[in-house]
Amino acid sequence: MYNVGQILYSVIETHFKVIPLKVIEKVSIENLDGLTTEFFVQLPDADEFKKVSLKKFKKIFTSLDEVKVDLLDNANKSISNMIAEANELKNKAFNITESHIEEKVSIKLDGFVGKLNLKDFREITGKNIEEDSINWWI
Repeated sequence: MYNVGQILYSVIETHFKVIPLKVIEKVSIENLDGLTTEFFVQLPDADEFKKVSLKKFKKIFTSLDEVKVDLLDNANKSISNMIAEANELKNKAFNITESHIEEKVSIKLDGFVGKLNLKDFREITGKNIEEDSINWWI
């Protein structure tokens, strides 16, 4: 799975930090129940040597690109949740339903501009998207 000497990464969510971890030991134990392997890593603490089981970390990544993808995915999910909550709050607080919203969108194709009913747009594209999102999709 991992090699001794390999650099791994983990996100310490409580401190909002990405830390590198160096695999320094691989311990394999074979018994009647089967084979188990545990990895130990060195933390990047310059003051003292710290050896910690890799099991202590929630998520392990083998590259910074993997870390970036995971962090961006989490950020996108959080932002989408915040937007959905704000939209729901708007609808409840101001008693807004879809019928109160202008249902036409402008579409520009090959220099021609036309208006399309939002409901028809959803049926044609198969996308159930909010009016504010259409500009991103087009």
